Amino acid sequence: MGLSSAAEVYTPRVVEKRLPWQSASAESAPPARDAGTVRTSWQKYAPDKPYQTTAVRVDQPIKGFFFAAQERVGSYPAAEPLEPKAGKRVIVGAKACDLVALKTYEAVFAGGDVKDDFYVSKRRNTLIIAADCPDPAETCWCSVLGGKPWPTEGFDLSLAAVEGGYLVEAGSPEGQAALDKARGFFTPASEAQAAQREAARRAAEARLKELNAAVEVREPRQKLVRRQDRGAKWLEGVATCVECGGCLFACPTCHCFLLHDYPASGGGAVRAKAWDACIYGGYHLMAGGGSPRADLVKRFRNRWMHKFDYFVDMFGFESCSGCGRCITCCPGEIDLRKVIKSLEGA
Repeated sequence: MGLSSAAEVYTPRVVEKRLPWQSASAESAPPARDAGTVRTSWQKYAPDKPYQTTAVRVDQPIKGFFFAAQERVGSYPAAEPLEPKAGKRVIVGAKACDLVALKTYEAVFAGGDVKDDFYVSKRRNTLIIAADCPDPAETCWCSVLGGKPWPTEGFDLSLAAVEGGYLVEAGSPEGQAALDKARGFFTPASEAQAAQREAARRAAEARLKELNAAVEVREPRQKLVRRQDRGAKWLEGVATCVECGGCLFACPTCHCFLLHDYPASGGGAVRAKAWDACIYGGYHLMAGGGSPRADLVKRFRNRWMHKFDYFVDMFGFESCSGCGRCITCCPGEIDLRKVIKSLEGA
């Protein structure tokens, strides 16, 4: 999709740094995970509102643009099926971990024999302008999963902040076309600017290595979770889980959904697709009322098995981006990295 004046543009905008339940004067309140990190939210671009592309990944996962929390997918009785009608969009400031999420969605919703037309329509009508992540948060761990704190694939254009502006790189034919169209706004990058980008990237890598030194594992994660398929370590990990589902809704790669029907205002019914979470007891219920994962610990383990075992077998890569959103939002302070590390010593 090329740049167009008719496209809606979304950018990260800085929001309140404290979490809603943390009072500035409450000395007894525990410190927020990622304390001091600039927090941003996806907002429609407005010329009079500042936006931020150099902060860490946006709190909200990028999946909401392509896989809505609730979306109408059909109605009945109807003479014709509901056709997807996605408008043109530009997303500015997506991070490398967001792009891993899109890789997951391409495999699930667009890579098989049966495609999700609603996802495909949105994705094909969206231009992604990614950005480097020069200051990773303490919960970020993309490098442990083999990722980089800068875009390497899956983007149309990418931005790296340097003195005097941004270095811009095209990553797709659509991105190159947009760059060519706006060529008059650019000047060639200097060697000093290129060196500045390289230095910032190496510094971000070094910070990630330091942050995650204690959670690196020597064995493949798939092997670790398989070996502990029914081990006692899962009981330790699930001890503080309150089954809220926050980790899965904040996760950019989670893609489970529920189809449900409700009465339409003018008669008939509407069928909608809504996010679901495998941690919920009702997720696995079968027609007879039974469940293969009636116990919370089994549902808890399933999350790890899906991301690091089942998905690898099906698609050839792990369904985790290392963004750390699940760690940040968990009220039980469950750290996915530490759970995996605990399996290594079991």
